[in-house]
Amino acid sequence: MYKSFCLVKALLLFIFFSPTNGATRASILDKTPTLMEREGVSETLFYGEIPGYQIHPITPHDEKYNHWNDRPTSELGQVRVLVLHFTHADLDRTLSLFTTPSGEVSAHYVISETVTDSEVPGGVLFNIVPEETRAWHAGRSAWRDITCDTVGEISRGLNSSSIGIEFVNKGCEGDTSRTWFPFDKSQIDVGGKLVKALASKYKLCPYNIVGHSDIAPGRKIDPGVLFPWGRLYEEFGVGAWLTAEELESGVIVDLAPREPLPRGISEAFFLSEMKRYGYPGIPDGASTITPELASYLEAFRMHFSANQTPSGLEGPLTDKDMKWVWLLNTKYPRE
Repeated sequence: MYKSFCLVKALLLFIFFSPTNGATRASILDKTPTLMEREGVSETLFYGEIPGYQIHPITPHDEKYNHWNDRPTSELGQVRVLVLHFTHADLDRTLSLFTTPSGEVSAHYVISETVTDSEVPGGVLFNIVPEETRAWHAGRSAWRDITCDTVGEISRGLNSSSIGIEFVNKGCEGDTSRTWFPFDKSQIDVGGKLVKALASKYKLCPYNIVGHSDIAPGRKIDPGVLFPWGRLYEEFGVGAWLTAEELESGVIVDLAPREPLPRGISEAFFLSEMKRYGYPGIPDGASTITPELASYLEAFRMHFSANQTPSGLEGPLTDKDMKWVWLLNTKYPRE
């Protein structure tokens, strides 16, 4: 049995890193000068099925280069959230930021995107920060009732209780008229497998697989409106999502809503339901989507009610927004 496993593992590594696949060690290193200069980069299989690269920590440990520190040994250090990001930079720039003194930012994993002009293959996985350590990716953030990092009484975010995955992607361009960039199929193929493996390992609740914009509305917009959350749910069985049938019928099988969906638009109901679902910072009793709370509506739309539809990010609250948050709270009730 062991010999068979080793043979399969060797075969997978050979296939992935063979010249015909366009993702050899030499080709990746040629396109990423940061890795060419870095010692301790090895090929490996993550979770027994995902080929990629492990970037070894510098020894002796130097936080300026490794960009991580130890997780707390208390409950605060238990992984409870998986945060997905886009890089807003190319692969080499991302790796440079995550492994040089000037960056002071990092994530546990990075997944490359296809760049035809420079022959960089998409869907190549890099492990930058060991999972058992604390990467610097979430910043000021909060989600549900999960305890945040604190300095004194000041909340500093979810780094201690989360794992961060960065998808190489240009993000969006423009302020008033934004252009968003789609994700590679190869990226999502690899990302979906990784998210599924991590969700299983850490026993993550579906609603705790989130975007950076969910945990830091207004401050962050990644992974953006074009990240295919629905595909993660439908093809890999991970994350929180509603099926077309659930949206059309307004019914979650075997689960009753906590209260009826109001007739007509109710900003107070929407804000209350968003707060219940887990979005941080909405004041108790808020009844109007003020300019300060508009970013919460946008974050919700990017992940759920306007996902894959950039034009749907604008405008006042809709029946669709209300139905989404109402059904999400029915399907994933707050414990």
